[in-house]
Amino acid sequence: PRQFETPMPAPEHFLAVDTEGTPEDPICVSWSSGLVSGVWWAGEPNPPKLDGLLGFHNALWDWAVLKALGYNRIQEQPFVDTMERAYVRREPTKGLKGLAWRHLRMKLPTWEETCAPHYHAALRTEAERRVKATTTVVTHSPKGKLLKKPKTVIASEGGKALARALNNPELLAKRLGAPPMSLRYVPREEAESYAIKDAVATARLMMLWEMV
Repeated sequence: PRQFETPMPAPEHFLAVDTEGTPEDPICVSWSSGLVSGVWWAGEPNPPKLDGLLGFHNALWDWAVLKALGYNRIQEQPFVDTMERAYVRREPTKGLKGLAWRHLRMKLPTWEETCAPHYHAALRTEAERRVKATTTVVTHSPKGKLLKKPKTVIASEGGKALARALNNPELLAKRLGAPPMSLRYVPREEAESYAIKDAVATARLMMLWEMV
């Protein structure tokens, strides 16, 4: 697992944990002790040990993703949930990003802000590739006369449909039969930064609200 921030051993008494992906497509787990943070990607060697008191923001969701990542007994760990605490405190917002800004002045990027630009760029690149594969440039008329201006002709109906949807990401994804938008489309360094920030915010909320 990659380590971030101050290279110090994580205290044994608590660890804030966050996950990315879904139970059907788990992507990674990030963690923070307030001193050191890290991220581990599904399929890589040496998954981290999640020991001590664990902190989540919406534990039920993270448990499901963690089980898909191989943490089969994660629910047996002692834990606290900052989302539950937000309800007990009657916070006006219960989402982590809203709480991070309200209490910590941490502006966390949204999932959509992080994923959408890369996802839409990938869709457009694939669509343009398919359109180009069925496109020809006509320079002469059927009688062999040189045209004053060459014509670009898209031979297939599928190619034409993709060309019409190039500026409509939702329609383009449907016509391409693309997988759903996810963090998998984001460059690794940017994706890790995004994942880590949620774990750090959860850790800081735990300390602020004296949950550790």
